[in-house]
Amino acid sequence: MKRKISYFLTIAIAALAVSCDPSNEFKGYDNVSFKINYPEGFASDAVYSGPATLLDRNSGQSYSATADAAGVVTFNGVLQGSYNLTVSQTLGNAEFREMAPELAGDLKSDIMLSGNLLQINLFSDADAAETREVDLVWTVKSDIVFSKIYGNGTKTTSGGTFINDRYWELFNNSNETVYLDGLCFGYIEGNTMTGAVTNPFYEQYKDALFASAVIRFPGSGSEHPLAPGESVVVAQNAQNYITEERPLSVDLTGADFEAHYPDSDMSTDNPDVPNMEVAYKAIAGARVFGTTNGSYIMFRASDTEIDQMDKVTSPDGGTIAYLRVPNEMIMDAVQQFLVEDANRVIHEELDASFVLLGTSTPLIAERKISHTEADGRIVLQDTNNSSQDFVVTSYTEGATADYLQPGQYDKPELM
Repeated sequence: MKRKISYFLTIAIAALAVSCDPSNEFKGYDNVSFKINYPEGFASDAVYSGPATLLDRNSGQSYSATADAAGVVTFNGVLQGSYNLTVSQTLGNAEFREMAPELAGDLKSDIMLSGNLLQINLFSDADAAETREVDLVWTVKSDIVFSKIYGNGTKTTSGGTFINDRYWELFNNSNETVYLDGLCFGYIEGNTMTGAVTNPFYEQYKDALFASAVIRFPGSGSEHPLAPGESVVVAQNAQNYITEERPLSVDLTGADFEAHYPDSDMSTDNPDVPNMEVAYKAIAGARVFGTTNGSYIMFRASDTEIDQMDKVTSPDGGTIAYLRVPNEMIMDAVQQFLVEDANRVIHEELDASFVLLGTSTPLIAERKISHTEADGRIVLQDTNNSSQDFVVTSYTEGATADYLQPGQYDKPELM
């Protein structure tokens, strides 16, 4: 019996020694590769040479790499997990013209290249050995971008949620003055609150998005300038929503514009703040602009142009007609999900991913700062990939709601 015990003890000690040997620890997969392809219409010899990021969907750990001379991005030391790959790069106008002269045409702006692969499973040597391909898409880089979206509502002292204190902040990310006159933004039809609901417009129309409502800055063309590095705040209603019952709300009386609906019992006009023009409402009786976790687009269109745009009912049926906005008109797009497995409403070339809001209140989605120019002007991050470009700040118990106030671009979490 002693001999048997001694034998099994020896085996156990040996096994323990092997398991504790650092040389046997899994160091991660090497040579996890992705071939990055330029969009159709680019020169056949054009090779992508920019960065890519591999993000663990669960832990949040990220790996960064740059494409080699063959346009292949390779990551090493990648731990087992489920990953998302994102690719984004700004291409200067001159370089764009050289690489894709027919696509460039008379365009004078820089463009954004972007692409992604979602739910890449790396759990075996075979998974890691596969070279996957990513096809990039291109869009015109926008001068004006959404910089802050506050729309999930705030807590009340009675335990409820108050959702009328919404606002949107837009930022001039260029080095030239831009006029807001005629600039529209709208919220997109579709459910991003659950993965159980698909969005038929997204599934069936790849060349456009469909807006439930559109508001527009007033003016004849040069009445509302926005200087480089400056922002403008559009409140749902420009009211002070901070009360004894809503101590975590915001004071929006200082907003630059408000999305007032004159025919709504939920919309209160502030005579001291200019109203946005209501350019389109799919639901005539809609009481407010926006939704708690809405996805938004920005474009320019006059009344005449909106009248000429298609109004389309849902492929699932119904009589409500939504405004069809072609992809090529869209200057900026931000897709927001309440839960990670929600289904898309915005196409990948406009927003490669999404802002994951979650269900806590109050919270705010804010665009990160890319860098600061020599003259002190900040430039916000704009890679057409909201999961990379935005950070979501939620309420911490016992804190104040100062972080919800508009116009703040010096917060550490944005750096």
